[in-house]
Parts: sequence; structure tokens; C-alpha cells
Amino acid sequence: MSVIGDTQSVAVQPVVAALPIPVTTAAKLADAEDAVNITLYSGKKAGACYIMEDSGDYFVVVAQGSAPTDKWQYAAGDSATGTSITPA
Repeated sequence: MSVIGDTQSVAVQPVVAALPIPVTTAAKLADAEDAVNITLYSGKKAGACYIMEDSGDYFVVVAQGSAPTDKWQYAAGDSATGTSITPA
């Protein structure tokens, strides 16, 4: 309880917050019949993101559309397998 004349401590605003992005594999992203490529199950739409794990490395991939065969584009940089994954 404060007393008149007491100073209050300054509230600290968080600068960075963890953004929970699901992790999946390249194999699942490349399978048009996997749940990650079906909008009803995953919410896939243009701009949707996943973290893709590939041989111990992690990449951010972004959906280019909502259809099961729409590409997943690497968000930045490059990978050993190319710059996008097209489900088939």
C-alpha cells in the first residue's frame, strides 16, 4: 500500500516476446495430402508460417497460397535444397 508522496516503480515493458510458430519437416511440407497443406486442418493461407526442421537446421517457410499444392517459400536466405518447396 502506498503512502502519499511515495514514488512508484517504473513498469518495464517487454521488448521481445516469443512467437510460437509450429515446427514441421520438409517431408510434410512436400506432401500435398499432409495436414499442413490442408487449409481445414492447418489454416494454410498466403502468409502462413512454419519452422521447418531439416537435418538439424531450422528455416522459416511461408505459404504462397491456400491450395494444397501452393508453394512454401523460404523466408530468408537459402537452403541446401532450394528456395521453395512445392507439394506434390
